[in-house]
Amino acid sequence: MKKIIVIDDLATVRIQAKRALEKGGFSVGAVGKLAEAISMFKDADAVLVDYNMPGLRGDYVASRIKSHHPALKVFIYSNEPVDRMKAKAAEIGADGVVTNKGDGNALVSQMRAMLP
Repeated sequence: MKKIIVIDDLATVRIQAKRALEKGGFSVGAVGKLAEAISMFKDADAVLVDYNMPGLRGDYVASRIKSHHPALKVFIYSNEPVDRMKAKAAEIGADGVVTNKGDGNALVSQMRAMLP
């Protein structure tokens, strides 16, 4: 079972993502801050990082994670336009962009495609 860590400051988004991904067959850890996620990285297959968090932008968080855990898949998780976010993700070395628009099925489909 693939393990995904969701980092998002909004509890409702975290809970929705966690429920959808668990229903889709993933093991999920969901936290509101980077500091809470650090201990989870060693067992994870991927991290979804919210782009718009107060105090820390998701691109900065994603780049820090990739610099310390280069083998870990890190995705920017956002409702921003995907094309704009793809350029940002490539710039910082993230593995891609996952949109949080739509229902939980869309999130599960995206993660299944990115984590074969």
